[in-house]
Amino acid sequence: MTTYYCRLDSYNEFVRMMIQEIVSDTDPIDLKPRHQYKTGDTEQIQYQIRFGQLSLGYPRFSEKDGEFDKLFPNDARLRNLTYESALYLDLEKTTINLGEDTTSETETTRLLIGKVRLA
Repeated sequence: MTTYYCRLDSYNEFVRMMIQEIVSDTDPIDLKPRHQYKTGDTEQIQYQIRFGQLSLGYPRFSEKDGEFDKLFPNDARLRNLTYESALYLDLEKTTINLGEDTTSETETTRLLIGKVRLA
């Protein structure tokens, strides 16, 4: 019985803390697109993508009428459903225009990156 709880604690620690540590340790991604053809266009644009905060949504399930409702562990057991939650990532995209006047514009998007089982 203790092996089960040890694995459960390890998994919970991974979901709650370690995934965020992995994302936080990731360096920003710099993208410098090249023109495929010479167009005479002097505008140079660079992009930088940075991974931000991870967040878990509430466990939910869809009823037959299409409405979503919160899912609790006991309801998941009774309905033979997986007790899982959506995992979201805040993605920050910065567009840098290296023309005559260097300007940058930052846009933050919350992306659904998958679902995680909750224990």
